[in-house]
Amino acid sequence: MKNIAIIEDETLIRDCISNMISEKYEYNITEYNTTIALLKEIEAGDKQFDYITLDLDLSNNNDFGTNLIAPLRDLTNKTKIIIITGITETRLIGELDNMGIEGMVSKLSPKETIYNAIESLENGIQFRCEEINKLVKEYKYQRFYNPDIKSKLTQREIEVLELVYNDKTNREVGEQLGITHRTVEVHKKNIRNKFEVKTNLGMIKVGLKRGYLTSYPSTKE
Repeated sequence: MKNIAIIEDETLIRDCISNMISEKYEYNITEYNTTIALLKEIEAGDKQFDYITLDLDLSNNNDFGTNLIAPLRDLTNKTKIIIITGITETRLIGELDNMGIEGMVSKLSPKETIYNAIESLENGIQFRCEEINKLVKEYKYQRFYNPDIKSKLTQREIEVLELVYNDKTNREVGEQLGITHRTVEVHKKNIRNKFEVKTNLGMIKVGLKRGYLTSYPSTKE
């Protein structure tokens, strides 16, 4: 029997997703309201999952859903992720598509869409619902006609860059932003790739040049 984790901070929605899946599939279902709780169990070797459904914006503990993806990939490459989201930000959806997320479903979709996503993943086929597919196409269109978009930093990447500039370690950055140190390193790697540099020093130099950073580090603790 396959194992599936449902990560959703709103109890009603979490229960609805669980009930929809149990109606059609004989899966072992484990529910979580934070990504951190799941990550701890996986790191301890207590849990392994075939599928994870992930709410993209877990607001109850300031834990943005995308923060789970990088460390999760570090821990297992077998788990397939299905993003279930009400977010319609083109750039964010496009970047998730670039990360190779196996399934993405809009919360505006009918419940059959969840079944379609699972069936596709069972057959090794990536799934995008109609609403998400439109956002992905729009993102690719924007990148084609505006190549500079690929070098722009996300808000979280800017926060990481500023803290690195203020001489914070990965663990200190993680503690301040409420994410894992592994996720901090992934954000730093993404920044270096966007800036086309290989070191943190190079990252800071480009950050200063492009106006992401002020001339002097903050003295605030």
